[in-house]
Amino acid sequence: MSRESKHHADETLLVYLPCFLDYRLAIDQARKIRELDRNKPSEIKLDIKIMISCNGVELTSANKAELSQITDHVCIFPFGISGDINITQGFVHAIRVQADYLWILSSNDQVSDEFIQTIYEGLIQNREVNILVGCNSDKFGVHRIDSVFNPTSKDIPFGLISSVVYRTKKMAENFDSAVQLNWTGWGQLAAIEAACIAYGEINASLVSEQKLYKRSIRTLENSQDEKNRIKNGYAHSFFGMPILINILYASNPSKRKKYLNAWIFSNWYLVQYFLDTNFILWKSHVASNQVWLRKIAFAAIREASILPRFLFHIFRFVNLNSLQDYRLAQKLRRRIKD
Repeated sequence: MSRESKHHADETLLVYLPCFLDYRLAIDQARKIRELDRNKPSEIKLDIKIMISCNGVELTSANKAELSQITDHVCIFPFGISGDINITQGFVHAIRVQADYLWILSSNDQVSDEFIQTIYEGLIQNREVNILVGCNSDKFGVHRIDSVFNPTSKDIPFGLISSVVYRTKKMAENFDSAVQLNWTGWGQLAAIEAACIAYGEINASLVSEQKLYKRSIRTLENSQDEKNRIKNGYAHSFFGMPILINILYASNPSKRKKYLNAWIFSNWYLVQYFLDTNFILWKSHVASNQVWLRKIAFAAIREASILPRFLFHIFRFVNLNSLQDYRLAQKLRRRIKD
């Protein structure tokens, strides 16, 4: 059935659940979505399809049968393909199955009992809206967004996968940016920013995050273990951001410099922290070793102004992990902002 002739049928929402060792959470999530779907109001004409994509987990025949029973689509990768690749596969599958809407939902986040009503009222009924974003904000409603890097957008969680639901008809042409740039750790953000660049601006419907999903809190009891988890797990996202800005704004030097400067002024005190990464985690995935990625990030920083470049490079060699140094960093941040 062509997309043009689908106005006589229910529109389709693809809920894509990428998972790894947390695949049991994805299964629980799928069961709850099925239950909520069965009990949704009759006036909501929405066909909800569920897809679980298991990344690098050995599943038994019973596991596979269980997945097939509660989902419409299943992808199973017998070895790890990286979380970023698994996440951004959702954009490709949304195009493949011709879903009208796409929600990439983390298996660790808990779907809200109100998610169907929230998506229906905030996105489906507002035909001019490109994306729906669950957030903690006092600016609910439809807003014109010209860039996710604009200071007015800084409190909107565009980069969190569970926070965004896409109208594929208005966004799919830029889904390729998510796949091409997944290695930066910001594939989902790339798709949104690419649409902003392509169209000049997009419409975002901001709704209460709690009415869409409950964000999981993942912290380890031991503070040092937690620091290492963040450092080793998110270093590629830290160094990926200046790369993302540099690539998306390669043909617009003034905005490239503006957004690079803003990112550095907000993050310079974390440079040395994220440089201290344990690469043993990626020993079996050579391309995921972040040595090459940070070298590209250093090259991207050259497009920033002199002062932020100086800040970034000088704090490659200054350790701000002690309490005294942390206080100094906070004072310096406030002075620079002032």
